[in-house]
Amino acid sequence: PLSPDGIAELNMEMPDINGALRIMAAVVDGDRYGSSEHVIGVVAPIQILAAMPRAAAPGDVMAVPLRIRNNTSRPTEIALQADLGEGLDGALDAGSLLVPAHEEAHTTLTMVAGQPGSARVRISATPAQPTPRLQRQVLERWIAVRPPHGRDRSVLRLEAEPGARTAIDRDRSLETLAGHVEVIVGGHPAIDLKPVLDELIQYPYGCGEQTGSRTRGMLAALSLPREIAGRSPQEIRSMVAAGMHRLWWMQRSDGSIPYWRGGEASHWLTLRTALLALDARDADIPLPDGFLEAILNRTEAIARPQSGQASPAIAAHACRVLARADMPDEALMATTLSKLKSLDQTSRAHLAESYFAIGEYDQAQAIIEHFHLPEDSPPNDKGRFTSGVHQAAVAMDVLLRNQPDHPTLVTYARFINTSRSATGWSTTFENAAVVNALCHWHAQKGSDGIARGRITIAGEDIEFEGNTPVRHAFDIPPGGTTGEEFLVSEGDGPVALVVSTSGVPIDAEATAPLDSIIEITRTWFDSAGNPIEPGTPLNAG
Repeated sequence: PLSPDGIAELNMEMPDINGALRIMAAVVDGDRYGSSEHVIGVVAPIQILAAMPRAAAPGDVMAVPLRIRNNTSRPTEIALQADLGEGLDGALDAGSLLVPAHEEAHTTLTMVAGQPGSARVRISATPAQPTPRLQRQVLERWIAVRPPHGRDRSVLRLEAEPGARTAIDRDRSLETLAGHVEVIVGGHPAIDLKPVLDELIQYPYGCGEQTGSRTRGMLAALSLPREIAGRSPQEIRSMVAAGMHRLWWMQRSDGSIPYWRGGEASHWLTLRTALLALDARDADIPLPDGFLEAILNRTEAIARPQSGQASPAIAAHACRVLARADMPDEALMATTLSKLKSLDQTSRAHLAESYFAIGEYDQAQAIIEHFHLPEDSPPNDKGRFTSGVHQAAVAMDVLLRNQPDHPTLVTYARFINTSRSATGWSTTFENAAVVNALCHWHAQKGSDGIARGRITIAGEDIEFEGNTPVRHAFDIPPGGTTGEEFLVSEGDGPVALVVSTSGVPIDAEATAPLDSIIEITRTWFDSAGNPIEPGTPLNAG
């Protein structure tokens, strides 16, 4: 209730803030109403104003403008102090300021960001002659120190023979900030092919190339133990049969295979599918009626077109299909052989397989002597899909089928594994060709004996026994680890080990452009759209 003169008095204690308060009043008298509001500025006698950055990268230099405001009616000498938390180093330009009444004085806090983390900045302003109302003021802020880079991952693959002690030389720079290590150990060298198989299966698009790549990978997985493939042989066989049925569904009336049903036929895709169908037949996978016969008839037409000649690469591919199907075109084989020096590694492999299929081993061996490790070229889809990795995988497949003890197989396998990223290879057709080659290679190498031993890594000791892959994963303590890391093989069988280290790189330089068909670059711009070169100082705010 109000007094008769309509005046109410209310004592309010202002909160300890630098800002403003909105005071509102509402008045009610019967069915009549009124309201009013007023904004009251709330400022301390001494104010500290600073434009602090929210985040910084290791090595960043921050020059923060600092304003000390005196809201009293007399000049005041202010002593300043800056306490910087772990991860920041620096100092104030001035240790004290004489601030006139109702005015400001300025100085600068210069800081250098160090190790990643959350760093506290605490600035205190203490009057030289304090009073009950004129006391020390404190401004506290936190700055996140983190690299301007995303998480990165490094994968190391090792194989150790019984009795061997092998050093684990991984990229330990990634474990300093948010480090994580994953270890997969077992007795089969193909322990980490399952993620690539899963990628082929889960790939969301079903064109002729991708369907054939998925089916090729699953057909090869029949040679892997169930614990490696992750699926039973019955499930794999049903998936292969389903893939062949889908390719038959896409097949054109002339026997060719398009990328999409009803689309234009592709010679390369037709020939690749023909080889896949022959391998499926040899593995007793049921094929749709008329599918293989139609695609072989189309292969003959591709090998000898009605006008002109097939390119040497297509001719070599067709020769392999026809020879495998007991329909060799020896005249075309001889013509293609005369162009051997101009053929790439894939075409030489196809031609060698053609001569193996008809029993001319000396001629096939002569072609193999012209095999070479291809360049690490990116994927190319001009007329036919190929790449350096794909060519190596096709050559490896031909050697495994016909000369499984050939000394260059190790070289091809090393080349292929070196080209592998953390998630596999670049494309579905590369993944399919590589899985096909590596599955057969590991199947022929076998896994005699039992893997057993211990792993010392990132401060952890891991004991293992058995050929079935076992996974261990753990986070790294902040700051990383030290000490020797190694694998000791104590069983009578070989040991396969995959170590994946991930984290945020804190010492990376400016990100180099990523160029693999598509180029990706990172560029910095100011608010006006002008490029900022790395290393250019930026003003706070």
